[in-house]
Amino acid sequence: MAGLLHPVVDALPASTVNEVAQPQNHTEAPKLHSNLTEITNFSACSLQFRFDNGQCTDWADARYYQLTCHHTQWWGDARTWPASARNTEGWVVSSEPRVPSIIAIQPGYQGCGSDGHVGVVERINSDGSVYTSDWNYKVNGKGGPYITTYVNFNPGEGVAFIWHE
Repeated sequence: MAGLLHPVVDALPASTVNEVAQPQNHTEAPKLHSNLTEITNFSACSLQFRFDNGQCTDWADARYYQLTCHHTQWWGDARTWPASARNTEGWVVSSEPRVPSIIAIQPGYQGCGSDGHVGVVERINSDGSVYTSDWNYKVNGKGGPYITTYVNFNPGEGVAFIWHE
């Protein structure tokens, strides 16, 4: 997968995320970047896809590695990532967002299905929501495996942020 270009779906502004377990509860982020290379990188590591499955976990691991040079040390559905990170030395799980970090959303929260969802926090917005890059997250019917979407999510119940110290 390394070196392949993947389509980008740019989300448009929508309503605020406040309710639980409703697909329309996320906000769609306006396009601020024409492609991923315009987002600031915090390190010089390349985008490496270890899972090669086009899922949100594949993107979160690869993009977080690109920004920090730290791959996740676990596998599994997004819903398991906070518990796995808590049990892995050097990783922090918090309810407070930071850039860069991995957002992990539990099933039934902010439109996430039974496997949960992970993405990468690219920015914390002035209203406290987080601007994320994601794979396999549909926005207005667009998105899916290997397709990058940008979505605003809110910190709160059912949401954790993961990073390496």
